[in-house]
Amino acid sequence: MRTPHGPPTRPTCWRRRGLTRLELVTEAVRAALEETACTADHLLANLVDEEWGRR
Repeated sequence: MRTPHGPPTRPTCWRRRGLTRLELVTEAVRAALEETACTADHLLANLVDEEWGRR
């Protein structure tokens, strides 16, 4: 698909697929951090300070 004044654009379905991939990556990172917090919270303790929770 071409726009009247520019390079070809991606079809809408590609943009949706990209968002889906981003959501999958975000969920995977969240799940990994949650599992780490439950099983080895000492690994994360030094990464978070008191102010982080207030943001």
